[in-house]
Amino acid sequence: MTQPTPLNPNSGLAAAAAAGIKLTSPDRVVYPGQGVTKADLVAYYAAVAERMLPYVENRPLSLLRCPQGRSKFCFFQKHDTGGFPDAMASSPITEKDGSTDNYFYVTDLAGLIAGTQMNVLEWHLWGARFDDIEKPERVVFDIDPDEGMDFAHVRTAALDIRTELSAWALESYALVTGHAVKRAKLPDPWKYYASTTQSITKAMWSAVASPAS
Repeated sequence: MTQPTPLNPNSGLAAAAAAGIKLTSPDRVVYPGQGVTKADLVAYYAAVAERMLPYVENRPLSLLRCPQGRSKFCFFQKHDTGGFPDAMASSPITEKDGSTDNYFYVTDLAGLIAGTQMNVLEWHLWGARFDDIEKPERVVFDIDPDEGMDFAHVRTAALDIRTELSAWALESYALVTGHAVKRAKLPDPWKYYASTTQSITKAMWSAVASPAS
């Protein structure tokens, strides 16, 4: 098996400087199990941004922030309350109750670096983009295993989902996040309205959970 190229924290510092973002505490270990530092994480984003951004850019985000690293206190933040570098953009979305809140989004590598500077370790994406917020063009099936569950069961569930989606003539692909979650993602070529997409998703999930005998 080909081994991954080691991360270079110096390239992370260089990428942050090029983006005009001062990276504080670059040597702080954010993933203790792997010894990955804040600067390492920026170096990683710099290396994968070209492939990552088409899936992330211009989508409302919920952010998991871990100021002292993944093994300590972390919290979710959905709304922009200030304090982030300018490269982390935000835009208003009207909530179901009629109120308006500013949601984060990124458009480029600088946005990913800005999030990392603010200790973002997980990026949770909406299925729609800001330019058509009521019409999600993908669906995410989030398989969140219990602690201690063998990952083989997660893999089996993802394959079952793919089989069911194939029966609907829908293409899917898998993503493993940094928090041991496997997701089957569905690019939706029809651009359903959100309510319709939810109904279809529930029907597909029921079919996976209760397969015909």
